[in-house]
Amino acid sequence: MAKDSKLKSDWRDMLRAKVMRNEAVQVLRSNEDGSLEVELPFRKRWFMHKPINLIFPFRKGKKIRLDPIGAEVFSACAQKRTVESIVDWFAEEERLSFHESRMTVSSYLRILMQEGLVAMERRKK
Repeated sequence: MAKDSKLKSDWRDMLRAKVMRNEAVQVLRSNEDGSLEVELPFRKRWFMHKPINLIFPFRKGKKIRLDPIGAEVFSACAQKRTVESIVDWFAEEERLSFHESRMTVSSYLRILMQEGLVAMERRKK
């Protein structure tokens, strides 16, 4: 019983969390099919400066292509919105139930967080 209530509170805490876009992310291109290409710049390390970078050119950042659904979720993170408001918006947009939308949005948010494109701020009770 205690485990069940902990899972419910974690689920509700996740819905109350605010999602923020990483300010360093640059949108490179929006494609006709709805996909989006973004770049997350690398932090310059000590070995990435002259004269080493003249011999070994380093990439400036990591380029990531988001599919149309990922691009929609990423765009929804532009304002500081709660996960619940993004889930509600996505459910209405795609005509899904709340739970179907929650599963889809949480999967995409997990990927976006792993890639460093967004961050979550948990709200205190």
